[in-house]
Amino acid sequence: MRAEFPEKALFRPAFCLTVVLLFAACTPKNADTLVDVSVFEKGLEYGVQWAVVSDPYATFRSASDFSAPVSGYGRRGDIQKVTGQVIVPGASGSTVWYGFDKGWLPANSIIIYSNEIKARRASESFRE
Repeated sequence: MRAEFPEKALFRPAFCLTVVLLFAACTPKNADTLVDVSVFEKGLEYGVQWAVVSDPYATFRSASDFSAPVSGYGRRGDIQKVTGQVIVPGASGSTVWYGFDKGWLPANSIIIYSNEIKARRASESFRE
């Protein structure tokens, strides 16, 4: 009769435990742990910028010019989807204007964000 070494006697239980742990780690998790990303789809559009009004009060203009008629008003924290952008040269330097549904605002009255989710978060901090 041969004597078994303790290392060999421990090999079989250790191997079985390893196999059980591997299969336990690879089993599917509960559906409760999955994240619903559909809430982000609306605010994450490629190439679309969003703006938050940073001035206490802002006047939208009907054209990208300070002398253009007022077409609307905005308050700090208002969120607008950017529809256009233009650089207007002037005597004291160029002014960047952004277009919105309400009209045009100069860049120094707003903060631009790459998506709606970031803009909403910034808007909440402005209103606090």
